[in-house]
Amino acid sequence: MKPDTLVSGLLLGLVLVAGPALAQSNAQKLNTDGIAKAMGKQGDLTGDMYKVSFPRSDLTVKVGNVVIKPALALMSWAAFVKSGNSAMSYGDLVLLDDEINPVISKLEERGIELSALHNHLLHENPRIMYIHFVGSGNEVEMAKGIREALALTKSPLVSTPSGPETKPELAKEIERIIGYEGGMGGGVFHITVPRNDVHVHAMGTSIPAAWA
Repeated sequence: MKPDTLVSGLLLGLVLVAGPALAQSNAQKLNTDGIAKAMGKQGDLTGDMYKVSFPRSDLTVKVGNVVIKPALALMSWAAFVKSGNSAMSYGDLVLLDDEINPVISKLEERGIELSALHNHLLHENPRIMYIHFVGSGNEVEMAKGIREALALTKSPLVSTPSGPETKPELAKEIERIIGYEGGMGGGVFHITVPRNDVHVHAMGTSIPAAWA
């Protein structure tokens, strides 16, 4: 092999190896500050996922004689994850009947797709429905669209300070049975079990296991 041919081969090899690394280094990070500003509220970063939640504390929902706490089943939220120079958003909005059509129209207007419309509760009063949505594009623009949709509801859009909460005595036994530790939030003890054994891709994006 001629020296100049050998050099060309080495240069080509270096480009092929370095290419993916360079592409990765050029990928933008998720603009969490921009999302928080657009949503009007700070979120929580878990791994690569940024999630902003809006409890429907304006509602008094009952199933029989049981009052449903917002942290149990009345939590609107939107999560964001970066994919290259784009982003993906997914979430769940808690809505009254008369809020459904305006919210769907606003989401579609902003290029955010409806993936499901169904109920989580049975025999509740008033009737509550849940919209699941998914979007792909610029994370700040998607956040603005979701905020505009929420503004068409009576959802409180500001943070409500809350103090530390203590787990109930029964929590340890529940954690032992489930095999995972839980936490407190909004007066509700909850346990999250991520499916780390399942690897899902949507719109070219790897979906985080914590994306519930």
